[in-house]
Amino acid sequence: MKRIITFLIILILFACSGSAQHLTSPKAIGMGAYTAVARDVAAIDWNPAGLIFIRDWEMRLNSYMEYRNGSESAGPFFGDGTIGKRFSGTHSIAVRYAPGLTREFSVGTASIVRQAAVFDSSPGLLRQQLQYSQIYSAGYAYLFSPVLAVGVSGRYIQQRFIDPRILVEGDSVLVVQDVYEEPLWSLDAGLLYMMRPDLTIGLTAKNFISVREQTFPKFDEFSINDRKYIRAGIFYTPNNYYALAADFDTRNRFHFGHSLNMSDNVIIRQGNFLNFEEEKTFEAISGGLGFTLGTVELDVSYLHFFDKSTRGRGASVQALLERGMEDIGYNQFTGNRLDMSVRLQLGRMYEPLARIEYVEIISDVYPAAYQVHAYRPIAKVRVKNISHRPIESRVGFFVDRIMERETETRPYYMMPGETVEIPVTALFSEAIKSITNFTLQTAEVYVRATTAKNYDDRRQAHLAVHGRNDWNGDIVMLRYFVTPEDPQIIRFTRDVLNQHQDKLADVHPALERFTKSKILFDHFSNMLMYVHDPRKTHNRVQYPAETLDLRGGDCDDMSVAFSSILASIGIATAFIDVVPPDEPHNAHVYLLMDTGLSPEQAHLISSNPKRYIVRKNEFGDETVWLPLETTVTQEGFDRAWDAGAESYYNEGILQGGLINGWVRIVDVPRM
Repeated sequence: MKRIITFLIILILFACSGSAQHLTSPKAIGMGAYTAVARDVAAIDWNPAGLIFIRDWEMRLNSYMEYRNGSESAGPFFGDGTIGKRFSGTHSIAVRYAPGLTREFSVGTASIVRQAAVFDSSPGLLRQQLQYSQIYSAGYAYLFSPVLAVGVSGRYIQQRFIDPRILVEGDSVLVVQDVYEEPLWSLDAGLLYMMRPDLTIGLTAKNFISVREQTFPKFDEFSINDRKYIRAGIFYTPNNYYALAADFDTRNRFHFGHSLNMSDNVIIRQGNFLNFEEEKTFEAISGGLGFTLGTVELDVSYLHFFDKSTRGRGASVQALLERGMEDIGYNQFTGNRLDMSVRLQLGRMYEPLARIEYVEIISDVYPAAYQVHAYRPIAKVRVKNISHRPIESRVGFFVDRIMERETETRPYYMMPGETVEIPVTALFSEAIKSITNFTLQTAEVYVRATTAKNYDDRRQAHLAVHGRNDWNGDIVMLRYFVTPEDPQIIRFTRDVLNQHQDKLADVHPALERFTKSKILFDHFSNMLMYVHDPRKTHNRVQYPAETLDLRGGDCDDMSVAFSSILASIGIATAFIDVVPPDEPHNAHVYLLMDTGLSPEQAHLISSNPKRYIVRKNEFGDETVWLPLETTVTQEGFDRAWDAGAESYYNEGILQGGLINGWVRIVDVPRM
């Protein structure tokens, strides 16, 4: 199939001639090239195969203003109204009513048609009236395969030629107007081929069938030019935010443009129109904005022409004689235009576009560390595209009472039949901290494949939410129990340090942190009692305020509490996690504190290098850190330092715990 399509494109690009563009969609005008991009009811004109992307019912209204002779404006005019419907997944139809798609000319009588100097002096009644309109159009699309759509569209073009003549009857001279109508039926055929998820190819054969009900040789030179031609286009989306499109027709016109998604609701477009048949190759430039509000889409565009020699009022009919009328909307007389449209998707989808295959909850929720789920996936959702066309799927996640609103993933582009496993995050609220015991919560998981509010599929999953004091045993997660901003912690540190103002006033500035830590630890250890509680698979950790209230705790509780105390006065800490490989049930946690001393100042506190550790702090500077065994109660700072240094040297250095990974150091970020 790919080889056939590629061959057809090459054949088309070198074989035919003829072209036209359309001005019935500000989205298309803003993009410049739309043959492969057409995915709404505007596809009637650009590529009828694009009608297959209609979701259910779709309606679009378009209006415009035209600018001629510089700043002179006309309008606003009602351009067109289009409505489309998709049936049974593989069929779509659309009809359009376009009273604004008209063009009128007034020229001299046939006997003086090429004498331009006479035009301005001819009486109004003796001027021919040329009227062109394309009010009615319709289109049909069929999804031939999951990646290939075909379509056909037809339009009814009415040509009216009013020819005045003088009739003399006796003494009376009458002006009689003969009206000639030349209806034209024209059919287009289109193809869209989704070669890859990021690349679509479009082909449109314009006027491949044309039928004239009658002709008038007298006006042949003014008749619509319905020559057959083919236009090819590509649409490339390297990511979810940027897209490129290009059209090439066989009359050497090349149009290209791009779009940028500023957000989920705003898109910017820019198009360029080149005509290699003209001396001035760069014919026009365009820009556009799109706004999406739920099921409503608003678009605006502006088209600017550089050569205005034939685009003002009173332009010579010679331009019409030389080039003819190819397209009623886009021709040599079209002025600069401001187009606006509103598109509305109506009704619910007759069938879902995506289905949830399964939901896997990959993490329990621990209230102390609830914020990690904002960036760490809490679930994996397998989604399948069950439609016959590419879609963009978003997965939502919501748990009542502990989430203020649902979280939704970025869109995932999916080809027909493709299955994607989508990771899901969750933004929990502070209310989750009120859960005291283990509970099973019901999580609502849904998938949405369009911008509509209705979801395509929905599942429920059981989410395990632990109590506020529960901990999963991961040392990294322990830091979320550290609360230096707790009023009770701040009050404790301020009260203790205020009692020792005189002592602190005489301390060497380099030893200020060390001295404050020693004072605080002595008060801390004297008022608390260590309660032995070996680490279990799922442990319980007290918040620092609870440890002060209860006046005791295990190694986890004491380390968390003193880490909070030090952090409240700006001293960095880290946890030392020890999990002996032969005795994991004897896992243990103690503390590491930053004295702020440089390695050259270490002698101020100890001449024994085994009693301290030199490591980098959060700013990348090497400083002296002290290991503290917080479970040594009522024995003071010096004993806690000795015990911590001994444990670190024996377990981490001599027994190779640091090298083998069963001794880990985890920094506690400053709040």
